[in-house]
Amino acid sequence: MPEQIRKVLRLAELTLVPDILLAINQRPRQFTDLKRSIRADHGQEIHDSTFSRALRRLRHHQLVCRNDSGYHLTEAGHRLLRIIIDAKQWAVHYPDSLDPPSPTLADPPAEADQRG
Repeated sequence: MPEQIRKVLRLAELTLVPDILLAINQRPRQFTDLKRSIRADHGQEIHDSTFSRALRRLRHHQLVCRNDSGYHLTEAGHRLLRIIIDAKQWAVHYPDSLDPPSPTLADPPAEADQRG
């Protein structure tokens, strides 16, 4: 797999990244409003430092920027969000592809030494 694809997948799996991108896709949001909307989706409290760290990563990777109206997506953020949405739709259409194979379908164990 090309290294660029690995990097995109690692970025998308970082804590809260997909949630933040989806939340600010609608409109720019201030820190508190953004955190509240994501907390409602998760159903649990998100620590400020965890949330700040996720936003810092997104800003560092130039996926999100901040101005007086709040945090909003950059062009790169919009493009990554499309990939995440496509992956989510793929997962909905192919849920069996996400589950580990059952033991009966797994590859057979490698034969011991076949030089014998």
